Amino acid sequence: MGRDVHLISISVDPVTDTPERLKAWGAKFKAGAGWTFVTGDKQEIDKLLNWVHQWRAEKIIRPP
Repeated sequence: MGRDVHLISISVDPVTDTPERLKAWGAKFKAGAGWTFVTGDKQEIDKLLNWVHQWRAEKIIRPP
């Protein structure tokens, strides 16, 4: 991975998924070279998801 295969994980909840949280999540799963995490303004993320023709999930809030 990182040479022939690249993964891009796009946050569907950019309000909660800060760059710091995505970095911690990536560390938990040993994300290395070739795995990019993307977050940002919700409108911009929605544009990106539309551009790559991906379905947008809605955040599900579950009671504690």
